[in-house]
Amino acid sequence: MLAVVPRLFVSACVVVVLLAPPAFGQQCPTQQCSGMCTSCSLVSSSSCPTNSLTIVPGATSMSNCTCVPGAYGPSNGSPCALCAAGTYVATTGATGCLSCPAGTYLVGTGGTSLGNCTLCGTGTWSSVVGAQLASTCTACGAGFYSGATGAISAGTCTPCGVGTYSVATTASSVATCQTCPVGQFCATVGTAPAPCTGLPGNASWITTGTTATNCQWACDSRFYIQGGSTCPACPGNSYCPGNGQSYSCPLNSISPILSSSISACKCAPGYYGDALGAGCSVCRAGYYCAGGNVNTSVTCPANSNSPVGSSLLTQCQCLPGYVGADGTACTLCPAGSTCASGVATTCQANANSPPGTSGVCTCNAGFYSVVTGGTCLQCPANSYCPGDTVVTGCTANALSPAQSVSSSACYCSPGYVGVNNEACTACTANKFCSLGLSNACPSDTSSPASSSLLSQCACNAGYTGVGGAVPCAMCAPGTSKSTTGPATCTPCPALTFASASGSFTCTNTTACPPGQWASSVYTATSDNTCSTCPYAYFCSGNIKTPCPTPSVSSQGSSTYMSCSCPAGTAGEVLSATVASCLVCPIGKYCPGPANVCAC
Repeated sequence: MLAVVPRLFVSACVVVVLLAPPAFGQQCPTQQCSGMCTSCSLVSSSSCPTNSLTIVPGATSMSNCTCVPGAYGPSNGSPCALCAAGTYVATTGATGCLSCPAGTYLVGTGGTSLGNCTLCGTGTWSSVVGAQLASTCTACGAGFYSGATGAISAGTCTPCGVGTYSVATTASSVATCQTCPVGQFCATVGTAPAPCTGLPGNASWITTGTTATNCQWACDSRFYIQGGSTCPACPGNSYCPGNGQSYSCPLNSISPILSSSISACKCAPGYYGDALGAGCSVCRAGYYCAGGNVNTSVTCPANSNSPVGSSLLTQCQCLPGYVGADGTACTLCPAGSTCASGVATTCQANANSPPGTSGVCTCNAGFYSVVTGGTCLQCPANSYCPGDTVVTGCTANALSPAQSVSSSACYCSPGYVGVNNEACTACTANKFCSLGLSNACPSDTSSPASSSLLSQCACNAGYTGVGGAVPCAMCAPGTSKSTTGPATCTPCPALTFASASGSFTCTNTTACPPGQWASSVYTATSDNTCSTCPYAYFCSGNIKTPCPTPSVSSQGSSTYMSCSCPAGTAGEVLSATVASCLVCPIGKYCPGPANVCAC
């Protein structure tokens, strides 16, 4: 900037002073004199020193030159120096420069205002005053973040929450913090995850941890926990669903080792039914039951029988009086032979047998032989001899003359049956026999063999009453009776129910799994109804429990540890009844559920 002085023209004749100065900062233009004088020369104007200028019109000397913004000096006409990097001056005439504050930096020289100082970016900070380089801004370390600009201390960097980590530097948002993965631990705030230790064979991690040894694990499906530290294979006749427990298969069912579901339990050989439904029943006589996936009973071939609990076709053997191989259809034993265990034997001389004979060949009617195949003797009194070696005494309490040839000579006593004087036989179960006649017990009653009175017909299981001629009453729902006789129906004990009338036994109630509760509690006639645990509750053992105020939880929660502080608060749930949730302070936000507030 040039100094401003009055314009002075000198001529040979006269001196004229032009008081009107030129515009600020311009040199005086060349002028000419007037009148009789010829041209005159303008007194030369001078420029201010480097980085200075005059600030008012009419300056008369170099001492009027002042340092421009961005420069400083003595303001006595000497040259002004530009402010160094990291400093600035906004006014003219400054004798010194101001340092950029902490949290900023200025790379170039000659800064003219505070605005020339660049703020340190998000995720960085600087405590240096007068910083000259962008590298002066220190990055927030791994595990920290900051969304502020111009930060002046490391305290602005917020740590990632416990259980999270970040390996990035210069992070500007909490979104950089990642959750510690299952099976790994994050020891301190922001620490990168490392693998947990101590996982036994046949198990998997189910939680994260804060140390290498406090991650939780659970035995895999098909294995169960033993001694709290190992997971051996699920034993045979059991199933292991993966919750650490080994459960026995239902009664009379089996499963292979390493079974993971109750559906692997099938009826054992010699049993049939549905192990998961009504249960496995012992195979009935006359049937064979392979068990396993078949779960059915198969009738033995024609004219064969099997003992109770048979599992193989070959256990079906011919009935007495029939012939054939085990496991095949049997045919009637031919006349003149006897058949036992499926084998036909020809009668001895002078003896005969009708078709279907299973014993020995007989003498002619009215005679008998002492030894099979021996001489036939006269049939003694009180007996009858249908032929050959058979001497049949009259039914107990009955008489007959010598040489009797049939049971028509014998009169049956009470408790035995023999229509038309046939041989007296013990009255079969569920009947009563009098005067040789067999009578069926009334409906819903049964009797032991050899019964002779109607009163011996007792009420069946599932029915109660005196029996006999008095009709039996069916057990009402909610009660049961497992025995035959006059006993009363017994109410179902705790944790059992009977929904149908005439129940032999009461059924165990359903235990709701973790995360569900019994929304409808069982009665004597109905089972529990299990429902998903509602919001803000945790459910176990059929019971729902509210999360400690003011914490909340998601549906299906099973422990109070699923409860957490709601949005707008931060803290932790200390127990099933106590939650320490504090209101998020001003300047923080708590999106919840969480246990810390963030900037």
